[in-house]
Amino acid sequence: MKAPLIIFLSSLISFQIHAGVADLALSMQINGIENGVQGGQQGTYTVTITNNGPDIAAEGIAGVPITAISSPIPLVEGGPAIDFLPDDNDDPRCGFAVAISEPSPFDPARFGFFVEVPSLDVGESIECAGFYTVNITSGELTISWSLSSQFDTDPDKSNNSASFLFGLVPAQVPTTSIMGLIILIVFLVVLSTKTHRSFNRRN
Repeated sequence: MKAPLIIFLSSLISFQIHAGVADLALSMQINGIENGVQGGQQGTYTVTITNNGPDIAAEGIAGVPITAISSPIPLVEGGPAIDFLPDDNDDPRCGFAVAISEPSPFDPARFGFFVEVPSLDVGESIECAGFYTVNITSGELTISWSLSSQFDTDPDKSNNSASFLFGLVPAQVPTTSIMGLIILIVFLVVLSTKTHRSFNRRN
């Protein structure tokens, strides 16, 4: 237990030394969900984190201390209800992590996804991209993402989160157009006429 304690104390000391005021803003886009989704659907997403100042965000803190965190996502057959993955060709400053809770008889396992970035200068933005897969087969699910930075005071938290609705829509069954129906009716009438004439000739 000593190692985690040392890490915690080190972080606390860093916080005391480098804490500032940084207005962090989260901008997120998930493509292809505007008109509903279907099971198995895949698409892309982007997470953009910006520091509006007035101070450097997480100044002097090593690693990726600024994090965008998803709300807990339930486990379904096939994996997380909505599965988020990073893009291997993404900005190398972007980090990505996944956590899963311990299931219990009254609380099923849930996933949490994390997009992480390093310290940000005033006015600096980092865009991280990835892919998602829809594993739900019915109903709808709202997923929220929010920013977390324990090293600075954020004076405006109204721009720290974003929510998205994944609503399942039935698979579209191909329907015949009006013109297609007219052509089909004409074809049947012609076929019926030819069959009738052929029957009369035989008699």
